[in-house]
Amino acid sequence: MKKKAIITGVFGQDGSLLANKLLSEGYSIYGFVRPDSDIKKKSDNPQLKRISENCEICQIDICNFSKVKDLIKVIEPDELFHLAACHHSSQKGIDFDGELQNLMFQVNSKSTINIIQSILELNNQCKLLFAGSSQMYTPGQSPDVIDETVPFLPSTFYGQTKVWGQQMIEFYRERYGLWGCTAILFNHESKRRSNKFVSRLITQTAAKIKCGIENKIELKNIYATADFSCAKDIVEGLYLMISAEKPRDYVLASGELKKIKDLLSTAFSHLNLDWKQYLVSTNPGEKTDPGLIGNSEKIKYELRWEQKIEFNSWISEMVDNDYDLIQNSSKF
Repeated sequence: MKKKAIITGVFGQDGSLLANKLLSEGYSIYGFVRPDSDIKKKSDNPQLKRISENCEICQIDICNFSKVKDLIKVIEPDELFHLAACHHSSQKGIDFDGELQNLMFQVNSKSTINIIQSILELNNQCKLLFAGSSQMYTPGQSPDVIDETVPFLPSTFYGQTKVWGQQMIEFYRERYGLWGCTAILFNHESKRRSNKFVSRLITQTAAKIKCGIENKIELKNIYATADFSCAKDIVEGLYLMISAEKPRDYVLASGELKKIKDLLSTAFSHLNLDWKQYLVSTNPGEKTDPGLIGNSEKIKYELRWEQKIEFNSWISEMVDNDYDLIQNSSKF
């Protein structure tokens, strides 16, 4: 019998890559998306076509406990990947926004409790994986290298909501026997990234410059650092985690820091462009916090996870994808 899996946020970068992985493994997939999600528009996206055609797409408010419980009862999933999240990619320094923070709490924390309690109330043996974040720690205050033993110290409200989600899973795992785990994810990129993220902004702009559509790229601070991985490798880690016999939290990261300058140089060089000719640095004197490095030795040892795609390779793939989109006059 086929395994049944629910993926919240199935049309996002991680959700769509994971759906393709699970389809290849013979799963039946139920993808949860927002009630206001434009299913037809998503279905027209070539990258999401396989998912639209082969997964059962369920429009649901995951913040509504009764609706979540009813749908889990009907589906009876073997596994549930809770990847949906409300995220503000540039929270640091922004003014207090109570409405935004409440939405983050609802989507990132309350929905997690809804899913946990639904699984337990239905006496379902479903395995649960929750997507955590490196923002559960603070650069300059947390240790420079993060493993599973480092205490949480959120750097943003988004990170705080992820901490709450992890703590709820840990609480219900220890007290009520929930099979639940948290994947602590550091930066991971692919051609499915939104251009709100710096990696896709860089590859997309490089392609536009090569095609004569743009003549500059604006970046705040090219010396800022982060631990970057390929999203395909990270998704392999998620699959290994939920396939394990026992639920354990793991850090998934590359284990090395890269500057934004490194992404810039690699992307532009792939198109035989000199990035220095096009860069406009909007805040070159901005203070740069030390980047956090993720230590993934635990999952490498216990689950035999490995990173197969090198830094230059996944950036080049993103650049090629954006260049092809422009050449074919496709909408981004």
